[in-house]
Amino acid sequence: MQLSIEIPEQLGFELKILTNTNEFIIFALQKALEENKKKLAFKQALADLQQQADNNGLTADELEKLLNA
Repeated sequence: MQLSIEIPEQLGFELKILTNTNEFIIFALQKALEENKKKLAFKQALADLQQQADNNGLTADELEKLLNA
């Protein structure tokens, strides 16, 4: 797969000094995607927790107290 992106000129100059630019960019994109997945999973878990607390009649304050205990 080929991907075209526009990057700032200064970053382009800095990337030119890397010997394996493609591998570096691929690794950086993979890490960014992994971090994004982790954030999405955390947000979903938090939403699920809040929904379960709501279903069980807990207020936001009560839930906060339970989580900080």
